[in-house]
Amino acid sequence: LFNHHPAPGGHDPMIVHTAFSLAKSTHDSIDSMSLDDSRREASELICAFVGKIDFGNDLEQHLNFLVDGRRFLVKLDLVTKALIMWVFQLISKANRKVGMQHTRRTLAFVKACLAFAHVTICAVEDKVWQLYTLQLGGQMALGLG
Repeated sequence: LFNHHPAPGGHDPMIVHTAFSLAKSTHDSIDSMSLDDSRREASELICAFVGKIDFGNDLEQHLNFLVDGRRFLVKLDLVTKALIMWVFQLISKANRKVGMQHTRRTLAFVKACLAFAHVTICAVEDKVWQLYTLQLGGQMALGLG
């Protein structure tokens, strides 16, 4: 379903909600007894779905969607890593949108994204990845001025 159908694109909330419910069910079927192949396959399916969601210029709605993803899809490191990278993409998109000339509102949005990333990075088991990603987040924060 997630790999072979066009992206919902955030235009139809019912499709996004239904697909998110399926992703959550897939995630919830994983437990400590699941094989690595099952975990990898579930992670890839969920990442394929979340990666196809695009709310266009509504960056706040996209961040809220990723926050829900973090809340409900916490068992799989690959999904957590992908959520963090998508938040970094939101920061880049916001920076491009305002040409690095932030208003209070856009600066607050970017800070919220950085806070999301900072808190979520700690949930990943791979310590080296954590270090590099914290460094990337720090560089993005310094780029704000």
